[in-house]
Amino acid sequence: MKSSHSGHRERLRERFIRAGRNALADYELLELLLFYAIPRRDVKGTAKNLLLRFGSLRGVLSAPVEQLIHSDGIGPGAAILFQLFRELGLEFMTQELTEKPVLKSPDTLRRYLVTSFASCSEEELKLLLLDKDYRLLDVLTFPGTLNAVSANRRELVHRLLACRTVRQVIISHNHLPDSPAGDYIA
Repeated sequence: MKSSHSGHRERLRERFIRAGRNALADYELLELLLFYAIPRRDVKGTAKNLLLRFGSLRGVLSAPVEQLIHSDGIGPGAAILFQLFRELGLEFMTQELTEKPVLKSPDTLRRYLVTSFASCSEEELKLLLLDKDYRLLDVLTFPGTLNAVSANRRELVHRLLACRTVRQVIISHNHLPDSPAGDYIA
């Protein structure tokens, strides 16, 4: 006897191929990802629980591997898959910023900064080094603590001078939601 769930994975894949991301709810997108990490189990409940725990699709994909592994139904394979998607997304955005002038695509710059800060469990300072055409050359990252970043001026200047083609610098700093300063700043 066939289950009422028979063919669910294939129907979800076909709907995604036919109509794209907007045809699926966030939990269905997570289900689709989980199909590849958890091949023979119903993952709808797991996907919905992840959204409840982490608040959003972005929250799930930005969550540290250690927190994901401690979620019901998620093992190392699924947790690493989510981290891999986040890292590949960052790589894609970084390449886009190196090919296009940053200041001509502020939405891309903002998405890049928000995504790069999303998985930070401590405060961080980033310097985006741009060439004369405002394309991204490099990103200098200065890690901090739970509520502060301390960047040594001498080290900062030394690292800036090491990159001879830098003509512009964008400075960005995150604030963790629990810190006195509030939320992310990009």
